[in-house]
Amino acid sequence: YNRVYRLKAKNPNKFIGINGGIQSLEEALEHIDHVDGAMLGRAAYHTPGILAGVDAAFYGDTPKTFDFAALIDAMADYAARH
Repeated sequence: YNRVYRLKAKNPNKFIGINGGIQSLEEALEHIDHVDGAMLGRAAYHTPGILAGVDAAFYGDTPKTFDFAALIDAMADYAARH
């Protein structure tokens, strides 16, 4: 990660994001102190509920709550139709 941080420091007017091994929103927030974006690839894939906290963690919005069972049912119906 330090190499990417140095790249951003040398190129402050370019968008530099970081990717690879970021497992939590807290970890992503730490990276945002040094770069313009942080990708939650596998973390979001394996634990999609993590995305429900993005707006609260990054923008201070009110935390969202979801009925994940209802969401799964809705997605199953959608998948069955397609």
